[in-house]
Order: sequence, then structure tokens, then C-alpha cells
Amino acid sequence: MIEEVTVPETKHRYVCTCFWASWCPSCSRLLPELERSRTEFLEFEFEMIDIDEFPDNIEQFDLFVLPTIIISIDNEMKTRLIGYSPELLTNALNVARQSIT
Repeated sequence: MIEEVTVPETKHRYVCTCFWASWCPSCSRLLPELERSRTEFLEFEFEMIDIDEFPDNIEQFDLFVLPTIIISIDNEMKTRLIGYSPELLTNALNVARQSIT
């Protein structure tokens, strides 16, 4: 069963993009945290990009470590997180959230 969620209306676009790979143990540990964040930070779109499916992203986004998370507002990168840290992810999303109010 899919739960319907109401997304708050905003005039800007807020995106949390996670670059990951299925063979990356840290990425696997991060996935549940991203799902939790998706329900807490409703104003953000969450994108998961598998670098094995989209290898051009490695060079385009200077990906040297996985997972790498980029938080952007209106297509402008605000934060770049490298590696697995649920606390840093939550803090970065909270800081970005505060910048939009």
C-alpha cells in the first residue's frame, strides 16, 4: 500500500541528490536514512543516482567517494556530503530548510 503524502507548497525547488552504487557498503547503510529523511523533509525532492547506470556523473560531479550527497536549491549546490553520516545529512537538510524560510 502506498501512503499518500501532502507536500508543502513552495516557490523554489529543493533537491537532495545521492550518488551511490549497489556494490558500495556505505551506500547500502545510507538508504534507510534517506527513506527516513524523505518523510521528514517533505519540501525536498530526493533523487538516487546509481553511478553504474550513469557513469558520466562521476566526472561531471567530481565523484571520488561514495556515497556523495548534494543538496541544492534552485539548481544551485548548497552542500556536498561525502561518505556515510546520518547526522551530517540531517544537519545539512535542517540548515537548507532554515535557509528557505
